[in-house]
Amino acid sequence: MKNSTKIKIMALVCTLCIVALVLIFVFAVKINHIEVTGNEKYSDKKIEEMIFKDKWMKSPVVFFFRTKFGKQESIPFVAKYEISMKSLTSVKISVYEKNVVGYIEYFGTNMYFDKDGIVSESSSEVLEGIPKITGIKFDYIVLQKKIPVEDDKLFSKIMDITQLLNKYSISVDKIYISGSMEMTLYMGDVKVELGDGDNLNEKIIDLNDMRENLNGLSGTLDMKQYDSADEGYTFKKNQ
Repeated sequence: MKNSTKIKIMALVCTLCIVALVLIFVFAVKINHIEVTGNEKYSDKKIEEMIFKDKWMKSPVVFFFRTKFGKQESIPFVAKYEISMKSLTSVKISVYEKNVVGYIEYFGTNMYFDKDGIVSESSSEVLEGIPKITGIKFDYIVLQKKIPVEDDKLFSKIMDITQLLNKYSISVDKIYISGSMEMTLYMGDVKVELGDGDNLNEKIIDLNDMRENLNGLSGTLDMKQYDSADEGYTFKKNQ
């Protein structure tokens, strides 16, 4: 056998060995540890499922080229995410969620908006911890655009109340805002009338203190004014 033929055979064998090793690496080595941070709206498992849509994505080789040169998966309520490989079998996913403060129901779809009133997401889902906002007057809604209202102070009021509710972990089903900017909270069968937002921080602190006493009740809690003569606010039970 000529030397040139031997060289060709050896080169072919080496090539096949390299290909076999690459295939073994691609199919045998898998990412098996995934750390997720920054996620509140989705569980770690849900984020993993939305990014690793099939088993081949957990191959370090496929994953590397997909994350370097491919497009990010589109995830509702997530502005972006960053992925860093800690080892061949371990990655870290840092999630940056969209900041939504409430949603408006519009033609059967929930339109979620941020602190500036910009609609960042539309979904049929009702996200836990994000209140439904009613009473707002508008003619139309466009995704990624600001909700057209007469007074932009409306959104700062929504931001103020939702921040306070989150601070004290007070869950509400709905927030109604009247044309004169008076706010009413709906907590199960209890309606809480807050008025125009004066002394809002003190009112939410008081509401937090009264929360346990409201459990199981049905009626209206008038917190528009603190009645010192009656030692507090008035509650009227539903008949």
